[in-house]
Amino acid sequence: MNKLNLTVVILSLLFANTFALTDQEIEYYRNQGFYVIENSFPSTVTHGVYLVTNDLEIAPGERVEVEPGTLILFMKNAALKVKGTLICRATPRSTVTFSSLPAQSYKEPVSNDDEVMWRGIKAFENSTIDIRYCNINGALVGVELTSQNLSFESEMVNFRYNFLNLVVSDVIAPVKDGQFTSVSLGPDDIPDYIASIEDYKYATDVFDLFAVEEQKRNRRSKLRRVSIISATTGAAITAASFAAFGYFNNQYNNSTDRSKFSPSQVDLYERRRQQSFDAGLASAVFTAVAVSMIFFTIEY
Repeated sequence: MNKLNLTVVILSLLFANTFALTDQEIEYYRNQGFYVIENSFPSTVTHGVYLVTNDLEIAPGERVEVEPGTLILFMKNAALKVKGTLICRATPRSTVTFSSLPAQSYKEPVSNDDEVMWRGIKAFENSTIDIRYCNINGALVGVELTSQNLSFESEMVNFRYNFLNLVVSDVIAPVKDGQFTSVSLGPDDIPDYIASIEDYKYATDVFDLFAVEEQKRNRRSKLRRVSIISATTGAAITAASFAAFGYFNNQYNNSTDRSKFSPSQVDLYERRRQQSFDAGLASAVFTAVAVSMIFFTIEY
C-alpha cells in the first residue's frame, strides 16, 4: 500500500461512517425518491436519482455506462472504485452528476456539509474511465488515478467543492474549482503530464496536513460537547445552590427569636446558608469557565 492510499485510509477513519442501513433507513430514502444502491451498479445506469450507501466497485472486465441526466449521490465516506470500465457520455443539456448527499437530506441530519464528503472516484491499474459533461462535487478527491497504467478521458468535467479535484499518480493536477476540465491520459501520457505541471505538490503532503487539522477539529468538537454538558450542569447546580441559600437565609433571619429557636438551630441555619452560598459561587465560576470554553471551541 503506497503512502497516498494509506493516508486516504486514515482520513477515511476520521470521516468514520458505518454503511449498513436499517430497513427503516432504506425505506426512508426510497420515500425521498432515491434508487438506493448498496452493492453494485447495473451495467446500464438509466436516467434517475441514485443513492450509493456503500463503497461500489466496477470489477476488472466489467463495464458500467451511466446515461445522461443521471444524478448519483454518495453517502459520507463512500467511494466508487473503478477496476473495469466506467463510461459517462453525457451532453451539455443533459449532464451526469456525482455528488455527496447534502447534509439536510440525511435521515438524521448532520451539522454541516464538510462532514458528508464522499471519497470520490478511484481508478486502478488497467481501468478505463470516459466521462464527458459530468459534474463531480463534494468529494475528498474528485478523481484519483492510482496507477500510470490506465486510461482516463474527460471532456468538460466540472469539479466543485472537493478537497482535491484531480490526483494523478499522487500528484495534484492544476484543476480549479468550478472550471470545466478536459484531460486525455493514457499509460504513455501520464509521466509527461505530471512533468508538465509546474511546482506540483504531492497529494500525500496535503493530506498529512489535512489529517492533522481534522484531528484538531475532532478534539475541539469533543471539548465543545464536554463544555456544553459542563455548562448546563454547572448552571443547574448554581440555580439549586442559590435557591438553597435563599431558603436558609430566610430561615436564619427568622431564627433571631431566641424564644422559638435554640442556639444550635440558629448556628445550623447560618452554616447551611454559608455553605449554599459558597457552593453557588463556586458552581457559577465553573459555569463561566465552561461557557468561555464553548466560545473558545467555536470555529469562525
